[in-house]
Formats: sequence, structure tokens, C-alpha cells
Amino acid sequence: MTPGIIPHWSEAIRRWATSADQVEAVWAFGSRVKGRYRPDSDLDLALIVAGEDDQERMGNAICMAPRWEAELQALLPVKLHLHCMEPDDVIVTPAVREHGTLLYSSLKLSIRSAQAAARVS
Repeated sequence: MTPGIIPHWSEAIRRWATSADQVEAVWAFGSRVKGRYRPDSDLDLALIVAGEDDQERMGNAICMAPRWEAELQALLPVKLHLHCMEPDDVIVTPAVREHGTLLYSSLKLSIRSAQAAARVS
């Protein structure tokens, strides 16, 4: 259990991700995962988006991210920041590797294998 993420939030995120066709994995990261959060802290979520190649993944992320963020925000009582992971990202991907908590994976990946997938996808 992650102290800054209430269990029913995790369950709501998993249910949402199950219905989001192009979402392969969802991680929580940031202050709520590290235990350095305040009551008004946001919830940072990182997604791996499906696609045949980098361009398709990026296109899917650009097209769908606003909708996904709105859907998730409607489910959660905390300010949400949604990030789509890219292997060459210098902020989100390293943070997920360092302290991310895997909340959902359509591929039934372990956190280590999912992080490896994020590095090569």
C-alpha cells in the first residue's frame, strides 16, 4: 500500500484503465508515492500508451490524454496530473523508474519488466 494513495483511488484507476483500450500500464509517482505529500498535493500518474511504433504511441497519447485526464479527474477527489511515458523523457520516466508504483498493467507485467518495456517501447 502506498501511504499517499487511498486504496479506493487505486481501484478506481484500475477499473478506468481496464476500459481504456490504448492504455497498457499506469503508475503513480511523485510526492504521494514518496510519502512527502500534503493534503493538497496532486496525484501524478504516468501511462504507457499502446501503439505499433513511437509515432503511433505519441499520436494516441496526444489525441487521448485530454479525454483520459478528464475521465480520471471525475473519479478522483484529488488534483490529477497525467503524463504519458516516453523512453527518452528525462523527467517522468526516470521518476517512475526510481519510485513509481504500478497500479495497472494490461500485460500482467511485474514492475521491473514493465519499466524495462518503458525503456524500449
